[in-house]
Amino acid sequence: MIDIKILQKLSNISVLIVEDDETTLYALKQSLELYCKKVHIAQNGMIGFEIFEKEKPDDGKCYA
Repeated sequence: MIDIKILQKLSNISVLIVEDDETTLYALKQSLELYCKKVHIAQNGMIGFEIFEKEKPDDGKCYA
């Protein structure tokens, strides 16, 4: 069971997933969209970097 505190933290963050396997990428996206504020996806590192620079997804420091 997922801890409610973790779900509350996830609901306030945006994430970027960089994955070259399309099936894995969309499975991760669908799963995280249930919990995260925004999910950005990229199929390679170059696209991922461009999205990172433009969208500024959260850096994970909110978990501290």
